Amino acid sequence: MKKFYRSQTNFKQYKPYISRRRRTVNHGVKKIFIIAVVALATAGWLWLLLRPPYFQIQTVSIEGLEIIDSEEIHLLVRNEYLSKKSWLGLLANDNYFSASAAKIERLIADKYPLNFLSVKKLFPRSISISLKEKISTVILDNGKDYLLLDADGGLLKSLGAAAVSNSTPVATTSASTTISARAPDYSKFKILYPKFPLLLYEMEGQISADGKNFLSSKIISSVLELSQRLTAEAVETRYFEMNSPTHITAHAARPKQIIFALNADLEPQMEKLRIIMRAKKPKEYVDLRYGERVFWK
Repeated sequence: MKKFYRSQTNFKQYKPYISRRRRTVNHGVKKIFIIAVVALATAGWLWLLLRPPYFQIQTVSIEGLEIIDSEEIHLLVRNEYLSKKSWLGLLANDNYFSASAAKIERLIADKYPLNFLSVKKLFPRSISISLKEKISTVILDNGKDYLLLDADGGLLKSLGAAAVSNSTPVATTSASTTISARAPDYSKFKILYPKFPLLLYEMEGQISADGKNFLSSKIISSVLELSQRLTAEAVETRYFEMNSPTHITAHAARPKQIIFALNADLEPQMEKLRIIMRAKKPKEYVDLRYGERVFWK
């Protein structure tokens, strides 16, 4: 090996072999150290991510409910979504990072009739649900109980025993139709459930074809449509009465009764009602069951 003489010119340029080898080894150790630190940091982040107490969904808040039971929605979200696994089984759906607001929205929308629904995740462990229910509910007075029915006529809940009016307001139209002497407690439900129409049902055989529902979906939809149309015409409806499969009576402030044919198109009946209300201003009743012939008083 040739001798090496240090000088001011070659000292910085020449580096002995052993020095270069030490530098290579040190560089490799430093690289391994950096990789280890990054790996530990990633593992720590994943540990925090996977550890339930930190990012596990603890609170589900719901606003906008009217008829739907909040506990029912809580159970639906918990049992059908949050309790299940996602991300190839690594994370539960109740983790803030793995929970999907869109999937929760679909789950709720598939079960309930809603006009509006929004689901948001709130960091670090909450879900907020905001909704607006679609009016697809009728309160039924069957002479024994007040029952809250859904759009298919199925029972949502019982609202207590039906009250019998002390008065007996019997009214007979010129077409010889007798209105029931019994009146439901409509003032009570106007306060408790102002958006849901009240139906006094006086007919036998209320169970529909499937044997489970109290009324057919056709009757429910007819009552809901009538309620919406009369509200749009500024008619203050108190309750509806059905004692025949062919017609339904709306009890209102003025006129006291409006009788509609169930098996006829509603729009021509509403048009005749508008004309009579403007021209004649009836106080007692308007009977729209007979096509072009309309009776009023």
